[in-house]
Amino acid sequence: MIFAAGFGTRMGALTAARPKPLLPVAGRPLIDHAVTIARDAGVGRIVANLHYKADMLRDHLDGSGVMISEEMPDILETGGGLRAALPLLGPGPVFTLNADAVWSGPNPLRLLAKAWDPDRMDALLLCIDKARALGHEGAGDFLIGAGGLARRGPGAVFTGAQITRTDVLATIPEAAFSLNRLWDRLLERNRLFVLTYLGRWCDVGRPEGSRWPNGSSGRTMFEPSSIQRVFAVPLGVDFPAALVRGLIERSAGAPPEALARVHLIVNTRRMARRIRTLFDGGPARLCRASVSSPISGPRI
Repeated sequence: MIFAAGFGTRMGALTAARPKPLLPVAGRPLIDHAVTIARDAGVGRIVANLHYKADMLRDHLDGSGVMISEEMPDILETGGGLRAALPLLGPGPVFTLNADAVWSGPNPLRLLAKAWDPDRMDALLLCIDKARALGHEGAGDFLIGAGGLARRGPGAVFTGAQITRTDVLATIPEAAFSLNRLWDRLLERNRLFVLTYLGRWCDVGRPEGSRWPNGSSGRTMFEPSSIQRVFAVPLGVDFPAALVRGLIERSAGAPPEALARVHLIVNTRRMARRIRTLFDGGPARLCRASVSSPISGPRI
């Protein structure tokens, strides 16, 4: 089950003309990334729930094999949406996956399937350490006890991927409700568990990411680290302008040679020219920008 019905109001103007699952990331709509994850995990039956600008999403998914659960006239939230889609999903435990996240690392659904233990679990949530959750600045969602048993509290961040039984949904009287209602009932029975994701994960659907170019989250890219890291700016941001602005703000108060030691490697000559133009538009500054060499060998 791919959750794709939301209004995307936190994304502001970016979702005024199209639903959030159709926003492009790395050249592909968000929902296509989610569908690829499901297919790569061997999921044979994929359902997406639709509400906001449903026609656009339905047209996009036409011919993809993804089944549609349309919520009209009212949106049903995550729990109600999952329950409404059960006739399409069929019996038994199901995966759920949010459409507003991107992943780098092991397939999250494969990991959940491997760790799933129906004798102990009614739901298994895939979470990530707060320090590794890009684009997410909340306090976290769950504490992880012995054997992965979940407890509410500031700690690991829920990634939007889980495997869950669905029979308890029938005991919730409201038509529209959050999956938190389901999890609360499972917590009471000690049947809610957490698996930690060790790859990379970015929450694309939250407004905190809009502060990366200038806010506190952006400073982490300048701190020493023993591992390789990837950083991003929010969708719709002028990347060269944000990059130059961030470098200038970072070097404020430093001697001129500090910025002169920065070497930017970009992927096109056009990008390099734009960066040089932005630097030339203010006080005299030195900063190198060069184009990366073509990658030789087999292409992926």
